[in-house]
Formats: sequence, structure tokens, C-alpha cells
Amino acid sequence: MAQIPGAVACVQAENIEIILSLIKRYKGEGKDGLAVWSKCRPNLTESESVRRAIDFADAAGCPLYFAHISTREALEVVRKSRAKNKRVFAETCPHYLTFTYNDPLGILGKVNPPFRSAEDIAALWEGISDGSIDTIGSDHCPFRREDKRGDIWDAATGFPGSATLLPVLLSEGVHKNRLSLERVAEITAYNSARIFNLFPRKGTIHIGSDADFCVVDMDLTKRVEPKMLHSYSDFSLYEDWNLKGWPVLTIVRGRIVMKDGRIIGPGGHGRFIESIGT
Repeated sequence: MAQIPGAVACVQAENIEIILSLIKRYKGEGKDGLAVWSKCRPNLTESESVRRAIDFADAAGCPLYFAHISTREALEVVRKSRAKNKRVFAETCPHYLTFTYNDPLGILGKVNPPFRSAEDIAALWEGISDGSIDTIGSDHCPFRREDKRGDIWDAATGFPGSATLLPVLLSEGVHKNRLSLERVAEITAYNSARIFNLFPRKGTIHIGSDADFCVVDMDLTKRVEPKMLHSYSDFSLYEDWNLKGWPVLTIVRGRIVMKDGRIIGPGGHGRFIESIGT
């Protein structure tokens, strides 16, 4: 990948050998539940894998992007690596900023990497604040409740998240003084465009850039219901949460595609953008 102009290696950092061994142990012991899913993927399985991937990227001279970082230890490895490699980037997701393995979500909360501790949540918010975390991703998987049936070992892995990404950042972040509105724009648009070679066409308000805007109402409070999120999924981890701060208008290339929670954009308006080599 280092030989491809503009390419960025995207890694989900988990040590699968340790994980499979622990799954075999706990499943054999008849264990079940969301907390045991996290025990199968202890923090070490992420931080060790992050460190190893950075070593290979350094040797190859390849930009490296870590998708959905979830632990304080992995974040610290990223921080230290930037002293010698400025092309290491870190992403986290809203669910790693809001839920722990002790929350009563049951198998609906099964995801990889799994939920962590309150200490990890605090570290990730700090990483957003100090710039150690570059972007926020949704890791959106629009499963339905029927896909999450059975025990923790059989249920589908993942859940929806794209429609609540921005409201969570505004409600849990800006309104709770964890980050500024400018920082929200940076981690959701500006940094992603720069990392993946889409800047300045995307990620900025500038002459010659695409006219992409999202207008938010910082005082608008909504109680989350799955049907309002326009997803194939019929559930949300944030169901019944009251989130303050919602997008009310979205413009893509100068055309209104969402207004007041209704999708009004025409079909076929989306356009593929080639990022490699730009």
C-alpha cells in the first residue's frame, strides 16, 4: 500500500489469536452476556495490535488509520507514535463515548471492539479534546432485532449508528463542555477530508469546494425512536435517550437533501469520489 499514491491503510486493531482462545474458554464454561464479550477482547488485544501495526507501517512508510479505537492504552500508543510518525491517525465512535460493558443493553450491544470501562470513556473524550483522536466514525451496521437473537455467541455483531452520530456529539459533547462546536466540525468533516485526500473539495467552506453544509439546531431536543432515524434497522442503542442538538438541514453539492428530519433529496444525487492519487 505504501507504493500506491494517496493510499491509507485502515486497520481494525485486534489480536485475534488471544481473542479466539478466550472465546473458546468462556464459551466452554457456559458464560453469556455483554460483559463476557468484553472479557474475550481485553484492552491488551487492541493496544498490542495497534503497536504492531504501527511498527509495520513505519517500516513500510505507509500512512495508517485506526478505525474505532476503544481503549485508553491504544490511544496512548498512538500518542507516543506521533513523535516520529505524523501519518498515524485515530478514529473512535459515539458508542465508545457513551456505553460500558455494564450497561443493560444485552446482546443488542454486541460489537467489535466491545464496550469498555468508564475510565476508557473518559480517556477517549480527553483524546478528542486534545487532538489525539482525529475523526469520529459510526461503524453503522443496520441489523434488525431478529438478527440479534440468541446468546452473545450467536447474535449478529454490530448495530446502527450513523443517524445518531452528530446528535450524540452535540448533546454529550458540546452541551456537556467536552468539546467545542468547531471541534465537532473538525472531527466529522475537515480531518476526514484531509486524511483521505478529499480536501479541499470536501471538508471546508471555500470557493471551488463542493457546497456541502449541515445546519444544526443546538436547542432542539428529541427523544430517540428508531422510526425517526430512517434506517433499515428497527432499534437504536439510544432509544428513549433525550438528545439535545440535531441537524435540521443538509445540503449536498448545493442541493437540499434533508430538511427537518425528512429526506427530500432526489435519487441518484450521490456521486462517487476517487480519493487515491488526488
